[in-house]
Amino acid sequence: MNLEEIIRDYPILGTNKTLKKYKIGFQRLKKIVEDNNLHKNSSVDFNRVEIIKDEVTAYILGLLWSDGYMSKTTNFLGIECLQSDMIYFKDVLDKFANWSYYTRKREHNIMVNAALTDKRFHRFLSDNDYLEKSYKSPNKIISKIPPDIISYFFLGIVDGDGCFYFNKKNYIRHFVITSTLGQDWTSIEKILLGIGVSYKIIKRDSKTKYSQIRVTNKSDISKIGNFIYSRIEIDNIGLRRKFEKYLTIIE
Repeated sequence: MNLEEIIRDYPILGTNKTLKKYKIGFQRLKKIVEDNNLHKNSSVDFNRVEIIKDEVTAYILGLLWSDGYMSKTTNFLGIECLQSDMIYFKDVLDKFANWSYYTRKREHNIMVNAALTDKRFHRFLSDNDYLEKSYKSPNKIISKIPPDIISYFFLGIVDGDGCFYFNKKNYIRHFVITSTLGQDWTSIEKILLGIGVSYKIIKRDSKTKYSQIRVTNKSDISKIGNFIYSRIEIDNIGLRRKFEKYLTIIE
C-alpha cells in the first residue's frame, strides 16, 4: 500500500473507488482520511442546500438527522442501513449528491454505507446542530425548510428512527420515534401538534436508556401517514417496508 498515492487519489476517487483500487478495508481508509484531513472534491450541489426548496433535499436532511453519522475531525459523513433498505434509499440519495457505497457484514445482516466527504456541506450540517443531534432538537434546520415540504423532512426522521408496530391479535397499534434519553423533542412535538396528533413522551432510564415519542391511537397514526405518505406512489420517496406496515395499521 502506497500511502502517498492514496492521499493523492482519494480527493478525486472518493471512498468506494479508493477501496477498490488499493484493496484496503474501510476502517483503514477512514483512519488515513482522518489522519491526513482528506476530503473528496465537492460532491453536493450546494445551491440546493443554501436555499432549500425541493422534496429530495428536505428528505435527505431528515434522514441524516435521524440516521446519519458525521466525523468531528474531518468532512466525512454518511448513512448506514440494511442492504434491503438501501434499494429504496439509493435513488433518492443519488439525486442529491455523488455518494460512495460499500457493504459490510454485521452478524447476520448485510449493511450498506453511503458515504461522502464535502467540506461545505459538512460545515452546513455542523452549523445546524447535526453533531449534537443526539440531544438537541432540529430547530435550526427546520427553520430553513419551507412549510409545504416539511413533511419530507419528517419522513426522513421516520425512515431513520421511526417505527410502525401492529399486533393484530391484541389490537395494539403503535407509532414511535426512538432516540437518546436526553433527546429534546420540541420540534417533533410541534410538527405532531400541527397536524392534530396526540402523543406521549416515554423515558426509560434503566439498562437500556432511551426516550420515545409514542402515538397509539389509530386515528392519530392515520394523520401521520396522510402527512408523510400522500405522494409516495408518485415521487417514490420513502422506505417501502415502513409504508406497508403503516397500511396494515389503518386498514
